[in-house]
Amino acid sequence: MPQPLSALPPSAIGRCGLILVLALTLGLAPGGCQTLERYDRLGDRLAQATGLSDAAALPSRDQIAASPFAQIAVDVAGNRPTVMTLETVQANGDTVWTSSDLVKLVLRGARLVQVAGVPDELRATMALGQDPVAATGRAGLPPVPDGLQTARHVDLDTAQGYRTVVLDCTWHWDEREQVEIAGASFATQVLVEDCSARALPWSFRNRFWLDTASGFAWQSLQHPNRGEPSLIRVLKPAG
Repeated sequence: MPQPLSALPPSAIGRCGLILVLALTLGLAPGGCQTLERYDRLGDRLAQATGLSDAAALPSRDQIAASPFAQIAVDVAGNRPTVMTLETVQANGDTVWTSSDLVKLVLRGARLVQVAGVPDELRATMALGQDPVAATGRAGLPPVPDGLQTARHVDLDTAQGYRTVVLDCTWHWDEREQVEIAGASFATQVLVEDCSARALPWSFRNRFWLDTASGFAWQSLQHPNRGEPSLIRVLKPAG
């Protein structure tokens, strides 16, 4: 069984202000930043924009190569990216990443399954059947037919309390895209996951940029909770 992340002090995130700044930058009308639909539309535009965040905030390719640690960069709502280093690989293959301000997250393959140290923590994720992006060690793109339906439940710890939510999701392939990350370029195929909660007014779209040769997820845009999407980019893979 994967080990739970320890509870950590929440870090403050200026959500509405970040949304308004990004809206103006991307040519979107300001306002309505409190709604989930607004976050989703902004996530769609972020995914299509060139340079999803400030490239100068990322380490150089030489710095990445010189580091002995695996690294990822995580942006929340288009904020400047936070570089996180690999803390450990759990027995089931989950990778645990930590930042200098003690935010921790866990990836299962490309799936973000736990987040701690933020206002709305994702405590656990369990697939109810298959999860096309949770596998590790796969060679090539996953065999996902358009319209594939999956489900999972997530445990959320929020200011309103702790609750388990079941998500129903539908998958489809999008276009091929060349992804640039800290000076490196990767040919990818975009896999899209549209999800909705059974008992909450919550729906969202995740995207995964998968290497066309290996199937490795170099980049993803995921919604770990009912707030802003998180853009995850792999700077130096684990292992």
